[in-house]
Amino acid sequence: IAVVQFNQENSKVNTLSRGMMDEFVPLFDHLQNDDKVKGIVVISAKPGSFIAGADIK
Repeated sequence: IAVVQFNQENSKVNTLSRGMMDEFVPLFDHLQNDDKVKGIVVISAKPGSFIAGADIK
């Protein structure tokens, strides 16, 4: 089982941004193709929230 943690630096909450997607898409592609990984758990390092929404800037 792989654990992936969202933790947007310098922010009180995580937002779904282009930068975050640029980091996480290759990671998830790698994990998907790893035969040792049977599942992925996605968590947030921010207390009380997972992703606050999309960063449309």
